[in-house]
Amino acid sequence: MTSRIGKRSRADVVDSVDLEQEFGEGELKEKLLKGGLRVSPCGGHYVVEDVHQLVRELRIGIIVESSASSSRIDGLMASLEQSWSDVDKFRRSLVPFRSPGESTGSKFLFGRDTLVKVLLAIDSLQTRVLNVLLQRIPELSMDEGAGGKSHMDLSKLAVSQLRWLDFVVDGTALSEVLLSVISACPEQIQRELIIVTPELVQDAQHSTAADVLITLLENSPELSEPILRALNGLILGSQASTACNTVLRALSSSEPDHVPIMIRFLVCSAPSFLIPQSVNKMRRIFAQRSLGPGPAKLALEEFRDGISARLEFGEMVIQSLKDTQEKYCAGDLWMMLALLDVLSFRKRIEKLVQLALLRGHISSDLFSAAFETHQDTLCGFSTSMMKFANLAMYSGSESAAEIAQKQYLLLYKMNDRHDLQREILGSLLEHVGCRKTKVVRKAFDCLIYIAQNVDLSAFMPFLGGLLDFLDSFEDEQVSQVFELLGTARIRSGQIENDESLEIILRKELTHVDEKFRRIGVLGSCTLVQVFGEEQAAHDQAKAILALLFKSVESNRSSLRKTYPGLRKRSHREIPDEDNSQEMSQGIRSSICWKVGRQT
Repeated sequence: MTSRIGKRSRADVVDSVDLEQEFGEGELKEKLLKGGLRVSPCGGHYVVEDVHQLVRELRIGIIVESSASSSRIDGLMASLEQSWSDVDKFRRSLVPFRSPGESTGSKFLFGRDTLVKVLLAIDSLQTRVLNVLLQRIPELSMDEGAGGKSHMDLSKLAVSQLRWLDFVVDGTALSEVLLSVISACPEQIQRELIIVTPELVQDAQHSTAADVLITLLENSPELSEPILRALNGLILGSQASTACNTVLRALSSSEPDHVPIMIRFLVCSAPSFLIPQSVNKMRRIFAQRSLGPGPAKLALEEFRDGISARLEFGEMVIQSLKDTQEKYCAGDLWMMLALLDVLSFRKRIEKLVQLALLRGHISSDLFSAAFETHQDTLCGFSTSMMKFANLAMYSGSESAAEIAQKQYLLLYKMNDRHDLQREILGSLLEHVGCRKTKVVRKAFDCLIYIAQNVDLSAFMPFLGGLLDFLDSFEDEQVSQVFELLGTARIRSGQIENDESLEIILRKELTHVDEKFRRIGVLGSCTLVQVFGEEQAAHDQAKAILALLFKSVESNRSSLRKTYPGLRKRSHREIPDEDNSQEMSQGIRSSICWKVGRQT
């Protein structure tokens, strides 16, 4: 109800009484009341119709009227301290305002605006309010509330008020109070205060803050994560070497969850003279099973992101890898993966990997120790692992061929998404089409190796595209195509239901062109040998064998021209090609031997 001019309404009287109980009888209450602040009926929060009016009234009332009188500010702060000594009143100052009539369960109208935030926006009050607020935090953390429970949640809420301040009036005073309060709080609140330290401390106080945090790091290793994050946000001078030495000493024995942030701190903050020592320490840390997949993955990601931001560190890593290439460890291969993921270092690390593979400095056992036992950790580095596999594919080393096989199989197993698995197989098929005989052979070996270990039934039409290019392959490659498809068919369990290969062979064996009949003979012999190793496929092997000799008997020239290749693939001694009849029987005997002499 609207009152007559010069008189106060009943609602105003009630609100005035409420605020008097809240802040006492004084200037603070009058200014807040004039700004539209009310206590909600439930008593859980303050109600404000227009928060901007509240800020405006406080600014005018305190800045204009009280700027010349410190005693008036003292009176305001005395009322505020008296109010905040009560836990419920303090809580109301920390929770966001609501609008009139807004239900308790609805969202806050003004987002992060609280009474504390409004008071911190007043220049002449900010330093005093911050001092009272920070002093109240450790008191609440150690006090017990109802039921013997601490006010830890209220302490965290108070710390949250310190975030995103628009300005700081007295950075020196704030730093002194903040850094002194940190040591007096329990661990949970220490973490919260340490995290907000870089936001509150001004540039001139960074050195002081760094000294306090480094001391705390040495005495409280459990706070390593928030301290190092805070130090990364400060401008470090001579303290950088002290902090890095502390981290290097603690790295080997620290909790796994702390390792990622330690790695990031060393990469970003280590002085130049400490970089070699930091790299050597990381070589021994990476690829350790004790880290666990989660922390290990984060540590490698932090290392990669760190060298992307600080190229100097990446340069020193490459130099260290060059100096120790004859004594590579699993951690070195992890760092190579990270370097392959950074464009600035990719070309140089590719040359380094190629040279190491060619000289045998990266063995198959080392690969297994670095990659095969850490599949869960390296799942985010598939692109780098693909590059590594491609480098091994083009290397002239025999051990590199085995590494390429293991790498591609590992990549296939690590990625359970159909599109990524298809991309891996597609990469190998690209190598098949490069027309470099050694590379094509390795690519087929990798595909066959994958087909022997996993089910490729979902990709049979994709792999079947190789059959369209049989006339462009050499004899050995033709045999590898059929070996791949036959092996994949056995592994998928589709031996009896799929006759696509038999149809292709029949077409090739009956072709008018002798070149295609030769392909048919090579493919038939290969499939008989592949199917002959599997008891369940013996019937298919015998059917293909019958088809083969039915065709060969009518085309002796196909058999004679194909004979040298068949002789190399035989598992028993067969006659020379002087006598076609003996040659045919010898090949039949050799191939049938693979089928368990059941034909």
